[in-house]
Amino acid sequence: MTDYDFSQMNPNMIYDTYNKELGSEDDYSRVAGPEHRKVVKKGFNVMFQASYFLDKKPKKLNLNSIEVSWKELREEILKAYKLIKDLFFKWLGYKLKFEDICIVESVMLQFANSDAPSLTIHDSFVMHHGYEDKGG
Repeated sequence: MTDYDFSQMNPNMIYDTYNKELGSEDDYSRVAGPEHRKVVKKGFNVMFQASYFLDKKPKKLNLNSIEVSWKELREEILKAYKLIKDLFFKWLGYKLKFEDICIVESVMLQFANSDAPSLTIHDSFVMHHGYEDKGG
C-alpha cells in the first residue's frame, strides 16, 4: 500500500480558480522556511476560512515553534500571497472544502469503477502501489 497526496491542495485550488500563477516552490515553506511549514499552513487555512479579519490569534493556532507574533505571521502570509491577499478573510475556505470533497468523490468513484479500492484521508489516497499511474 502507498499514500498518494495532493500537495498544497488549497493554494493550488485558489490560484487555479482565480487564474493566478502559484509558482513551483513549496507554498507553505515560502513564509518562514520548511521548518515552520505546519504553522504557516495552519495560519494560511485559518485566514482563508475566516469570515472576518482576524486581529487576535486564533485559539487553535500554536505559535510556540515559531518566534513571531500572530500579527507578524498574518502580515508575512499576506505579503507572501500578495496575488490572492484580497481573498483572505472572506469565508472562501468552505467553498474550497466542498470542491475538495467533489474531487475526492470523483477519484474514489474512478478507482471503484476500476476495481481498485482506495481509502481517502483528507486530500490523499491510500491504495495499492500498482495503481500509481492509473489516475488521469
